[in-house]
Amino acid sequence: PKFQNGIELANILADTPEVNECVAANLLRYGLGRLDTEGEAKSLLQSLDTDELNVREAIIKVVTSRGFAFRLLSQGEVLP
Repeated sequence: PKFQNGIELANILADTPEVNECVAANLLRYGLGRLDTEGEAKSLLQSLDTDELNVREAIIKVVTSRGFAFRLLSQGEVLP
């Protein structure tokens, strides 16, 4: 698709499922401090209002999740 400015590009990207899943995966990775497991990003997207995706709502979903509150150590990770 063609675009004339950043706003048009942002609208095109916002309507792209691959971009939405990528953003969700990266929010999970950053918020949880680990790589997301298979299906976590899709699960996060399914829990959101898909008519009006909202980054703030996604961040709230991540930080109120069980995975955020009770993060397990990754393989090879040790407590400080």
